Amino acid sequence: MSLHQPATPLRAGLPALTKTPGGLQRAGLVTTSKQGRQRYCALTAAPMRDAAAWLAEYGAYWDERLDALTDYLKENP
Repeated sequence: MSLHQPATPLRAGLPALTKTPGGLQRAGLVTTSKQGRQRYCALTAAPMRDAAAWLAEYGAYWDERLDALTDYLKENP
């Protein structure tokens, strides 16, 4: 997708949109390329899948721990 495409409906200037991919690129979520005067972005979903798997694993752990704390606090006011 060209960076010019989302700029129009969002009423955002191109300079504002060209800064955004930098952070996403450093995180490994977006790749950018330049063809002539156009800059293109593509989503790289694999890092998001890794993060979602990590969050699911630790989310289940903390759910269990917080449930145990809730039970303890109910039994020991």
